Amino acid sequence: GMTTSAVNLIRSVGATIGSAIFAMVIANKIDGELSKLLPEAVYDIVPHNTGVLDAILEPSFWDQVAALVPGVPDGVILGEIILAFANSVDFAFLTGGVLILLLVFIGITFKVRKSSGSKEVALPDEEPKTD
Repeated sequence: GMTTSAVNLIRSVGATIGSAIFAMVIANKIDGELSKLLPEAVYDIVPHNTGVLDAILEPSFWDQVAALVPGVPDGVILGEIILAFANSVDFAFLTGGVLILLLVFIGITFKVRKSSGSKEVALPDEEPKTD
């Protein structure tokens, strides 16, 4: 029971830390993506983190956008914001994939080096018990 609890605890801690790291990667990447894709006036009013998805649900946000960039359809700005978020999430997944490949490579290298230098130790034969 204690082993199962310890494994679940370590798994939960790992998931929490991993989620926080990938959220940080997404939040850092979305700022650059928004600055590339949005007009400067719109970039200044949007949140530069994952809260940008909450902002696009606010009607007042679209009123500000219409005032700042007249003639540009809201759908274009919405598409650019969603594309920026999607690019950020895509970058986080690619980063995770590279990290996993690196860890697999390290694990295989460590296992090969460890097993190539180890010697087998034969256990003494046990005699059968007779009752």
